[in-house]
Amino acid sequence: MSAESASGAAVGLSLKTGALAGLAAVVVSVFGVVLGFTVVPLKPGDEHRDAARRLAAGLLCSFSLGPPLAFKAIDWAPWLMEPWKKMLEGQHILWQYLATAAPFMAITGVLGFWLVAAVMRWFTNRADKDIGQLAADAKDQFHR
Repeated sequence: MSAESASGAAVGLSLKTGALAGLAAVVVSVFGVVLGFTVVPLKPGDEHRDAARRLAAGLLCSFSLGPPLAFKAIDWAPWLMEPWKKMLEGQHILWQYLATAAPFMAITGVLGFWLVAAVMRWFTNRADKDIGQLAADAKDQFHR
């Protein structure tokens, strides 16, 4: 096997692994969002719109907050990956990180709707202010 074909096979394998890991991350995120639907029922009479909003907010938070929180947790407590290293020995390291990050992605998916709603409410309450006043409000709230 030439070096070029070996390199192509490695790239194909990493693309396949990345695509499968991405699909697994989507499944975990959707599971977290759907779990959130069971915690707080959908708004009667407006179920489809409420479900779409929750799904979008949950996926947004799951993909944008879940992995960074997981990597920070792994940085603070490296032992979190040890069970996954043993169980997924011989697999691509991406699967070990994904397995460790899955609970963080699910939790942020459940909480995503409320996080986005809180941010939107904060901005709605300050709709008549300019960016400088918004920054001052944020500073005041974090320095109480």
